[in-house]
Amino acid sequence: MNTAKYLRYECRRNLLPLLLFTAIACLVVGIIFSTSTLYYNWPYIVPDGNGSPQMHRPSDSLLAAPAVILVVLCVIVSVMQFSFRMKARSADLWYSLPVRREKLLFVRTLTGLALVFIPYTLSYWLGFCILLGRENYFFMQGYPLYFLASLPLGALLFGFCSFIFTRANSVGDGIVFMISWTFVLFLPHLYVNFLGVSLRPLNITSFLPFGPLIFVTETFSELICRTDTLPSLLPLACLIPFAVAEGVGGYAGLFLTARRQRAENAEQISASLWGYKTLIPWFVFFFSSCIIPDDGQLPLILWALVLIGGLVGYIVYRRSFRLKLADILSLVLTFAASVLISYLNTYFIIPAL
Repeated sequence: MNTAKYLRYECRRNLLPLLLFTAIACLVVGIIFSTSTLYYNWPYIVPDGNGSPQMHRPSDSLLAAPAVILVVLCVIVSVMQFSFRMKARSADLWYSLPVRREKLLFVRTLTGLALVFIPYTLSYWLGFCILLGRENYFFMQGYPLYFLASLPLGALLFGFCSFIFTRANSVGDGIVFMISWTFVLFLPHLYVNFLGVSLRPLNITSFLPFGPLIFVTETFSELICRTDTLPSLLPLACLIPFAVAEGVGGYAGLFLTARRQRAENAEQISASLWGYKTLIPWFVFFFSSCIIPDDGQLPLILWALVLIGGLVGYIVYRRSFRLKLADILSLVLTFAASVLISYLNTYFIIPAL
């Protein structure tokens, strides 16, 4: 089976989901762009003092709606396109096809991007046409520019989501991995804020996988609404390399590990280093180290909850209450180190800062 033939098959197979995603996206954007308030009246005093006429000010660019749709599509389509590897029967079927693993993933990725960008594009320009038919005071040239800026960010986000999801051996684990990795870089930022160190002009959303898209959306929203002071573009120096690294790294990891995927791994325990083995100690450490120890019972209760949460995480990982010694040691040592760090932060590091 050549690539073109398989691509045609995938296009036919995904036609119904494509129509469904497009209809839902257009419906959501159509309702929001048709019913939302586009401007408000702002009273001001003219220089000669002869009255106070009303100035029309844009209220909201509504860019958040298509941005959320783009993020949701990247997540849902990643699950839909690569879940075939996580069921024993379908994995045997797909891997038995007379097509190389890389070509199989390439076609799946290509059709996945189509499932993301066709609904996003049609719904976005539907919203734009609706705005053209309504009275508004936007800088309308900003909408095409934002669309062009959002496309590469969406493609990079899809690569990252696909890679993280495919590190699991079951759909449930893959979804847990994607949710968890959303906050992996958020926790160090939370820890730094706990120490009283500011990372401005970056904010707390900058460290989410879709943080660059959030920043670009906010920037163009300010431009479209003709805000007098635009946000600083300095964060782009960090966010653009971050987006490129996570996206390109995701695609590279997806294809470079294609030959190591085995059908017999489907529905088995997800033992990847990108999964529970790393995520559980990571979350336990940062949650525990951000608890302030004092003479009350609250820190003890919070530490107990973190420890219980880590234990539950390992039970979910192993799918059994019988944990391995390595799991218990990892949890205990990580928890002990984080409690020690918490005391050091409270009594030595924070006072020194």
